[in-house]
Amino acid sequence: MFVECFDCDCVSGHTSVSGVYEITSPVTNNSTQVECVMKDGHGYTVILQRHDGSVDFNRTYAEYRDGFGSPFTEMWLGNEYFHRLSYNWYSRLYIELKYNDSSVRYVEYIDVSVYPASAYYCLLHYGMMAGNASDKLFYKTRYPFGANDLDPYGCKCPLLMYGGWWHGCCSNPCGLTMPYNDPTYPFGWDCSETTIKLTSVKMMASKM
Repeated sequence: MFVECFDCDCVSGHTSVSGVYEITSPVTNNSTQVECVMKDGHGYTVILQRHDGSVDFNRTYAEYRDGFGSPFTEMWLGNEYFHRLSYNWYSRLYIELKYNDSSVRYVEYIDVSVYPASAYYCLLHYGMMAGNASDKLFYKTRYPFGANDLDPYGCKCPLLMYGGWWHGCCSNPCGLTMPYNDPTYPFGWDCSETTIKLTSVKMMASKM
């Protein structure tokens, strides 16, 4: 049996089939659509998905809180949902990265938790579990989430003017919410990778 992700009907009702399902949001109690990925005995809820730049990620803090986009295109599920999914128990975070040379990399974190809005959805994690991609969340633990209209650290990180993230004080000049085609602040995971280009990402969470 696959482990249920939070209380979402998409996993409990379909224990072995990945796909997009309509569930009742634990945040709003309204109907919403989420993508569930069944992988290695876990039911992952997709938090972030990008693959073509069709959705603008230069959004306000409130938009990142509530979520935007669609699981059928590109999307951010929402910091409040991510918090509800991870806060009462530590969760597993899986990030899948695809590049223009057809390579696929991943990084998996354990004991991940997103704090509530009162703590600016601060990210906490205790370690990288596995992966063939670099560990770019190592320096993000205990960082608050910022966006173009709210910089909790007050560092005036220019990346926050392009996409919300746990940027801290701009320790990484690229990011998963950066513009899809922008050489200054590029869409990327590891900024030192200059010979290959990130083309798609799927970030998903599952409770332990």
